Amino acid sequence: MVATLSAWFITTILPILIKSTFSTSIFIIVMYTGAFRNESKLIKYLMPIRAELSIIAGILTLAHNISFGRNHFVNLFTAPETMSTNMKTAAGVSIILIAIMVPVALSDDTNCIINVAAYSVVFITYAVMRISKFLTKKLLYKSKQGSTMATAN
Repeated sequence: MVATLSAWFITTILPILIKSTFSTSIFIIVMYTGAFRNESKLIKYLMPIRAELSIIAGILTLAHNISFGRNHFVNLFTAPETMSTNMKTAAGVSIILIAIMVPVALSDDTNCIINVAAYSVVFITYAVMRISKFLTKKLLYKSKQGSTMATAN
């Protein structure tokens, strides 16, 4: 099938899909949507489709893990010395995420499968962004209080 695709598609689009760049980009949109201010123009456009975006990203990421996992998971257990630290880390994280998703998938509860698949990949990054947002607001509030007190003196 790949032989019948256009050269432009093979050199431009296919690498983005194969390396999971597209699904990561979608997950980033999902994360940022949760971290935007509620008054933001983007949140009005993205929040209604956030769940669907995370489902699409989860499916694409799972396909990426399946296709690359055939080689990398085998190497992780048979020849780890041939893998870079980044590849070992990625394979390890993927195994953990798959281990989380398999029991849910076997339970045949589609809603749980979608939630675990979509959010397990990005949860830590999302939490960091939300904490950062909170701390930024807190620091901004304190700096406003400090400047008000300095002006009053």
